[in-house]
Amino acid sequence: MIVSWLMFIVVGLITYAGCVKLAARLLRYSVSWTSSFTLAVIVLVVVIVDHVLVIREPVAIRIGQALALVVGLLTLGSWFFSKRGTNHSGTVLGWDGGIRLMALAFAMVVVVALLCTRVIAVTLALLFFLIVGILFTGWPRRARKFTIRASESGRWGFWIFRGIIQRRTNKPAYLVELRLIGIGCLWCALVCAWILFGAGRP
Repeated sequence: MIVSWLMFIVVGLITYAGCVKLAARLLRYSVSWTSSFTLAVIVLVVVIVDHVLVIREPVAIRIGQALALVVGLLTLGSWFFSKRGTNHSGTVLGWDGGIRLMALAFAMVVVVALLCTRVIAVTLALLFFLIVGILFTGWPRRARKFTIRASESGRWGFWIFRGIIQRRTNKPAYLVELRLIGIGCLWCALVCAWILFGAGRP
């Protein structure tokens, strides 16, 4: 019991702090690891206390309490980073920047929580590999143009790997690489489909 709680605390702290840092990276914000872990500790304590308080309450009350908890944590995080984070120009985030940061970080936490379920994780992997495989195999030129434009504009987080992307897309054999990646993704999609619908069945 104690070991499982300790694992939950450690994984929760690392996951939440990591999601905050990754969200800040994608939004071109700057937040420290100290602030991220400090907020993660506060959030974890609030979640545990809330769970203890509503563990014996009816389902309707739990749902209402959970919604209020989410709104409260988003508000708390926005206020916490409004003066502890800066944007790409060096100015403090303020409430607007704090809300964007917390909304993206919370969305990442939700995705991580969903991925902990095997069926959902395999389904998302199937959709991802299928879409990427079809695009890269059928329309590699359009995929190349989209990648170049996204890396140049800095959208969709492509600016993080801008140098690597631009070096790869300028190679003559890049279209062949895209098709090979697409074929590999289609194969992975077949594996995911077999795991979902065929594994364990006679």
